[in-house]
Amino acid sequence: MATNLICSDSYNIRIFPISQTLAFRPSNCTNLSTSILQPAAPHMPPSPSRIQDLRLALLDCTEDEVEEEFNQLPDGVVFGKEQTEKVPEYSTGVRNHNADKNRYRNIIANDSTRVKLEGKFNDYINANYCLRGRVILTQGPLESTLGDFFHMLWTNRSTAIAMVTNWYEEGTEKCTPYCHPRIEAGDYIAFVQPGGQNSKELEAQGIRTSQIAFYRKEQYPFDFRFIRHYHLPDWKDHAGSMPEKVATLARLLLKETLPVIHCSAGIGRAGTVALVLGAFLSGDIVKNALIALRKERRGCVQTTEQYVTAHEALKSLLLKV
Repeated sequence: MATNLICSDSYNIRIFPISQTLAFRPSNCTNLSTSILQPAAPHMPPSPSRIQDLRLALLDCTEDEVEEEFNQLPDGVVFGKEQTEKVPEYSTGVRNHNADKNRYRNIIANDSTRVKLEGKFNDYINANYCLRGRVILTQGPLESTLGDFFHMLWTNRSTAIAMVTNWYEEGTEKCTPYCHPRIEAGDYIAFVQPGGQNSKELEAQGIRTSQIAFYRKEQYPFDFRFIRHYHLPDWKDHAGSMPEKVATLARLLLKETLPVIHCSAGIGRAGTVALVLGAFLSGDIVKNALIALRKERRGCVQTTEQYVTAHEALKSLLLKV
């Protein structure tokens, strides 16, 4: 049975029928155990006393106070296109040969923390290392940047992707669909299998899970890797989400190595998830965590609804530490 999407050969992206996919069986991975990414050791939480302090600080805030606090925070404004081109910290992303690599012309990767594509002559991708290098925030890949996306996953040895957008919203593409049974993008071939550990329980909470097996063409069959894919499809652009669902996703990501978090632009919904993780890992109040995050990727957390979601999700996360 053929898939319902055919990508342009001009970008060397091809999607194949399910009949041609590699079955996910242990026999296909013999002698590859050293290259399969294992779950990372969990990040260390704050001390019990600091957790208690954070809980009390969160409980003391009313929703009105949270909204007022958000409106006073710096570095939240995303520049217009013409302004963006004049900002020194975006010098790489606004160059003519990189402009088409940005899904939105006014949302660019900060130079100081941007992910550089290892071994590529043009090393730009719209992605940043955030939380002092613990996570990567990026835009939903374009058809033309999907090969770069897989290259970033490969060279950074990320063990998980958190996707907090749907593929399309109201008829507009938010992310190029890449979870097809078999897909070829640039130097990589990937196979996607729905499900995974605790998939039924997570599905009941609105989190879809898949496992992506992929390899670099020049290294097959000697290096074949797996990456977990967590998907929240019903979180709308610029909106908040159910805090418990976001907290569950944060718990999953705390067990991963350099997870890649993306929505469409890579700052709003993705930034909200990163903010929850950042506040938890630093043991700092949400306000300070967001100020630090925006220095790594400007414009993170776009609306008061998302900021409120981060507060409530952090409360939930702290209650189950």
